[in-house]
Amino acid sequence: MNSRTGLVLGLVGAALDFASGYLLLSQSMTATNDMGMLVSNYNQSAVEWSVVLFSLGISLIATSILSVSSFGMRRMGTFVGLMAAYGGVMFVIGSLMYSGMTPMVTGQLYSSVGMLVAGALMIINGALMMRAKPQEMMPEMKAGENNQAGQPRSQL
Repeated sequence: MNSRTGLVLGLVGAALDFASGYLLLSQSMTATNDMGMLVSNYNQSAVEWSVVLFSLGISLIATSILSVSSFGMRRMGTFVGLMAAYGGVMFVIGSLMYSGMTPMVTGQLYSSVGMLVAGALMIINGALMMRAKPQEMMPEMKAGENNQAGQPRSQL
C-alpha cells in the first residue's frame, strides 16, 4: 500500500462524512403546530452530530491531500498515524450510527455501514504503512527518467 491508497480512502471517507452529516442536518428540522402557528424546531443532537461529521470530513480532506504532497512525504509517520486515528473515529461513529445511538434518519444504514468499512480500511492501511519503510512509499524513478527540471537523473 502507498500514500495514494490513503488519499483515495481519505477522500471516500470524507465523502461519507459529508453525506452522513447532510442526512442528519436535512432531516433534523421538525414542524409543530402551536396554537395555530407553524413552529420549526431543530433537533439539537442531530445538528451537533452534523457539525462533528462535517469537521471530520474537512480534516480528512486536508490530511489526505497533504499526505501525498512533498510536505507529507517527509512526515509520513505523522500522517499515517493521523489517518489511522481518523479511521478509528470513523469506525466508532459508524458503529454508533448502526446501533442507533445517534439521531435516526432515512438512509442511515448505508452511511453507517460505509463508514464502518471505510474506517476499517483506513486503520488497515495505516497499520500496513507504519510497517513499511519510507523508501517503499516513495515513487520510483528509473535510471533513464528525467527529474522535474528535465535533466537526466545522473546529472543530479
